[in-house]
Amino acid sequence: MALIRKMRRTRYKDNRKYHLRKGFVKARLSDELRKKLGTKTKTVRKGDTVKMMRGENNTKEGKVLEVDYKEAIVYVEGITIKNAKGVDKLTPVNSSKLMIIAVAEGPLKRERAATTAAPASREPTPAESKSIESAKEETEAETKKQSHEKLRKRELA
Repeated sequence: MALIRKMRRTRYKDNRKYHLRKGFVKARLSDELRKKLGTKTKTVRKGDTVKMMRGENNTKEGKVLEVDYKEAIVYVEGITIKNAKGVDKLTPVNSSKLMIIAVAEGPLKRERAATTAAPASREPTPAESKSIESAKEETEAETKKQSHEKLRKRELA
């Protein structure tokens, strides 16, 4: 009994750290995405296309409009409920009831970092090669000057 309470406390603690809360908003991936990304689950992000798997709205699909990491809930386009005034309001959905069908477009942070870093096997442009050659020449000239100065000091001593 004490272990269960401790586990629940770690999940629902009010002062839970943000980077850990993000882990509670994960959802299954469709079979195609599972093969493509090589993982079973992924954190739900704004812009992902998801499919409801449980409840009265099951088999409905829509884009994720908002993800609330503090409450660990997701708001999906098309999954609404009418309030007392008759206005449609977005229904909060637990991410465990969702399956990600399509990932949000745009590069992920890791992909952005990989594309911005210069590849190791890239050939330098003509301007870059000139600057590299001039830098090499300057360093060679400096080393020659230093070696000449050392020789002069030895001769004088």
